[in-house]
Amino acid sequence: MGENLEISNDDEIDHWIDSIPTEMNACSLEVLRNYRSLNILENLEDLEEKSKLHPLIIGCYQLDESESSTAGNRDGQLRLYMVDEKARKNELSDLSFCNKSNLNLYSESIPEHICQTEAGVLDGKWLQRCPMTLSKISDDPDLKTNKRCHIFASASASGKIWLHLLNFDKQSSFCMEPFVSSSSSTDGTNDNRICLALDIDESNVNADSGTGSIKIISSYSDGTLAIHTVVFPGTEGDVRIEEDVRWRAHSLFNGMAPAEVWTCCWAKTKNNEAYSNLVLSGGDDCKLKGWDVRLPMTPSKPIFQIGEEEHGAGVTALSWHPKNTNVFASGSYDEGVRIWDIRCMTSSADSSGWSGRPKMLAKIDSSGGGIWRLKWHPDEASKLLVGAMHGGCRVLNIPALESEANTQNNVGIDIIASFTAHKSMAYGADWLSTSTCRDDDSVVGVDVAASCSFYDQRSFLWKVN
Repeated sequence: MGENLEISNDDEIDHWIDSIPTEMNACSLEVLRNYRSLNILENLEDLEEKSKLHPLIIGCYQLDESESSTAGNRDGQLRLYMVDEKARKNELSDLSFCNKSNLNLYSESIPEHICQTEAGVLDGKWLQRCPMTLSKISDDPDLKTNKRCHIFASASASGKIWLHLLNFDKQSSFCMEPFVSSSSSTDGTNDNRICLALDIDESNVNADSGTGSIKIISSYSDGTLAIHTVVFPGTEGDVRIEEDVRWRAHSLFNGMAPAEVWTCCWAKTKNNEAYSNLVLSGGDDCKLKGWDVRLPMTPSKPIFQIGEEEHGAGVTALSWHPKNTNVFASGSYDEGVRIWDIRCMTSSADSSGWSGRPKMLAKIDSSGGGIWRLKWHPDEASKLLVGAMHGGCRVLNIPALESEANTQNNVGIDIIASFTAHKSMAYGADWLSTSTCRDDDSVVGVDVAASCSFYDQRSFLWKVN
């Protein structure tokens, strides 16, 4: 564990609050911000009063290159940690990946639960809005369950989308339970494609009842995008994942070969809802594309396209702003980050089409490494966390977004912190804002980030400010 939490004069951070091994190559890291204790177990009521828990999932992917695996099987894990964000007296040193309130845990390196997956996990998202009401929870008699559970969606190397439940086992410990999956190939044309990324539209979920449906946009190694609908029927029927539409979105050599679609996202409104008619994708063809999914049949062409004039390599990361509904960020292997505003995009009179292209608000040509993750700060509009592969992690400040009204052209982006403890390929990163108590008992916010890296199989908690 790091002993010095101070940031040096050049804003480079090489110390940390907590560090753990991940055993497998770590691909993604996601924090559940709105965890609700469902009081399934009596002792959790006391736990909720004493602490504020953030479930954190590290998704892992590892190629089995042993002689017995001639086809190169891709193994995977979901590693669950319950990070306790309880306010402390001027101290972050006891903040850790492991929930110290759980007396079953004696080692700081042991996760709350390891869920072995059918294949490697490349990306994952919590359904942030609320726990969902489920009619069928589990066939396992050893699980203690409630009718409402938090849901985690993951992109699998098998080509499937998986939903897992945050649940409890017979030892009263948190666990991740495989629940339902999509088909790896509904059209029978490509059973070998890998699901590379996904994003969730939560706008049709009723937060009070935990019922409704979600849509998932997912991207694949064969150049396709797909939209799935996940139906939560509530008290009757089983949850199901239905593929609505799939189309070829990115290609190379004038369409002769598919290009991996590294990233995708929904256009979102505030509170993590979404415009369910606009999705973005980025691929190995160096292109960023916007798609209107209301178009009849499969979208035949993008409504806008941004190419090599802005990103000189594959577009690997996209993130819609959680507060400013007009803004999204894109990142590339070329180390550059761009901030875009769609307000110059105009709809036609019948609302069935778009014209124009987004306006670039700000850019930085090098964030220190190839971009793999972009995560907006949940509360501060101008801060962006970057997983920059071999460059570690960066925290960017975009002055043009310091207020929602101030989105004039401002081409500058400032690097305000660099986390350099990762030794190999920082792929996963997310915010874990926490709090501490001053000596006068007032509570102040502290920005903490969590990140993970691939080949050195490490994950860190580190102080940003």
